[in-house]
Amino acid sequence: MRPQELAALLREPMAWMEGDGPCGGLVISTRVRFARNLAGRRFPSVAGEQERRDVEAMLFDAARDVLPGARTVSLGEVSERARAILVEKFLISPQLAAGASGALVLFDGDASGMVNEEDHLRLQCILPGLDLQGAFARAEALDDALESRLDFAFSERWGYLTSCPSNAGTGMRASVMLHLPALAVSGALPRVFEGLAGLGVTARGIYGEGTDAAGAVFQISNQATLGAAERELLAKVEGVARSLIEREGAAREDLLQTARDAVVDRIWRAFGTLKTARAMGYGEAAELLSLVRWGSHERILPEIARSTLNALLYRIGPAALGGVANEGSSSAASTGGNASANRLRATLLREAFSAYPC
Repeated sequence: MRPQELAALLREPMAWMEGDGPCGGLVISTRVRFARNLAGRRFPSVAGEQERRDVEAMLFDAARDVLPGARTVSLGEVSERARAILVEKFLISPQLAAGASGALVLFDGDASGMVNEEDHLRLQCILPGLDLQGAFARAEALDDALESRLDFAFSERWGYLTSCPSNAGTGMRASVMLHLPALAVSGALPRVFEGLAGLGVTARGIYGEGTDAAGAVFQISNQATLGAAERELLAKVEGVARSLIEREGAAREDLLQTARDAVVDRIWRAFGTLKTARAMGYGEAAELLSLVRWGSHERILPEIARSTLNALLYRIGPAALGGVANEGSSSAASTGGNASANRLRATLLREAFSAYPC
């Protein structure tokens, strides 16, 4: 990818940010991801540099065959900040961003693939709202097209073979990104999440495994990929997501009945702070945006477009602001920030909400 194309990619919003899918008030996005490896090739963690380059070339060629408009990025050729921005846009993982090499394939606005992370290929589709079936259909179509050109490692007994045994079988992770502020405020989340393990579902932070929650945003996904068909796993994750949606709705209703004045005051204070603050760290901004998203959905605040709120989830990140080198982390999970980044973040937020009356 040429420098100007990369610069455009770093600026452009992702498809999931601009849409407003099913259950969009509580569900930000849905992702379906497949883990795949090339037969006869060593996993990236034990492969030599030339082997990794050969795998990258094979996958790049296959991607362009599947979709001639596919764009490719060799991450070893881009800056640390650019990699961090790709993390904040949910295009690559923190693990891939931290590696010495690796690559990204962009099929179009909603589908992409990580090359040489834990597996040779992590193919994903992200859609707005709760749309597991749509994300699965899109990812499966690309997976089938790639498999018609590549020999993926597969066992009749174990299914698709992956670097980590927990991903073997279907190789599929279905995840839903939920906004759960009322459950967080009420203190119920730890108890709720403890019960997910027995359902075969796990909860993670906003950027997946090993990251923290930001602004009461969490990802839930299936724990196992072996021993069940894709449709069963999708149904399980969707069932849990809908249960969490119901519980969050009930928690909101309860709080607005039992502590309405305190909740409304907290939401309006958050809105006022975002409209007037002159400096703000990432953690504070994420928390205040969470309250504003809640208030807008409940019509406590003026209605704010979900596309605006979704885009801000990315735009306030340290890398997107250009402050990654000084904020102590290449991930938007960082809660710190240097003075210039904090001032820039506050300016961005004031501008975003200037059109909405207090």
